[in-house]
Amino acid sequence: MYCIVLSSLSGLAPAFSVDPADLVSRSVAEVMGIASAGALHMTFFPVGGLWWRGRLRKALLREASAACSFRLDSVEHYFESGIRDILLQFTANTITSREDKQKMLKQTLAVSSLGRIIIELREYLAGENCSPADKRACAPVLNRLELFLKNPSPVRLEAVERQLRYALEELAAVREPQGNALAEAGSPGDPPGSALILLHILRKEFALAVEDLQLRADGFALAQSEVGHAA
Repeated sequence: MYCIVLSSLSGLAPAFSVDPADLVSRSVAEVMGIASAGALHMTFFPVGGLWWRGRLRKALLREASAACSFRLDSVEHYFESGIRDILLQFTANTITSREDKQKMLKQTLAVSSLGRIIIELREYLAGENCSPADKRACAPVLNRLELFLKNPSPVRLEAVERQLRYALEELAAVREPQGNALAEAGSPGDPPGSALILLHILRKEFALAVEDLQLRADGFALAQSEVGHAA
């Protein structure tokens, strides 16, 4: 009884009727709408080429800059999960050639290595074995590096390289008398995790990332145009 009353109040039709002409017109309109939307998307947001290179570069630089300043107790997990998500998204959602995928993987691995050494350096600076001289030399490097990764430019790139050179020279000057004394005593020099060794590794990984992402002065105009097109 309840079902009968409910159906009568709802005004349900006792029989379902279909108008063939209306059904065909609606189906054709829906198919044409989907096709038009796909064509417009491929025209203004093409998958591949400039699109994926610019978007990938922006995403990788964002993760690398986070490695410089994100909370130290969770930065490693944040950075690694971010890099992994970027790699999965771009390999799954972009239609690119095998050569493009190799470039994509190379750039991602370069930024991953750079971020790891940045995090390792930050952990060393926050540890008990870090000396005041290490902090004075390394802190400006991380600051310059973060500024460059957030907004890359040839001027900021030169500033990072110059600060790295100054820091290495400063630490080498401090370590030289200590190294001579340790050598005379028969003790090893800097341990593998020292600031001087970490800065040397950082300098190498940064140079590789800059080269792979085309962030030097000769390739910077191309990189900026690709980022602007992707935005």
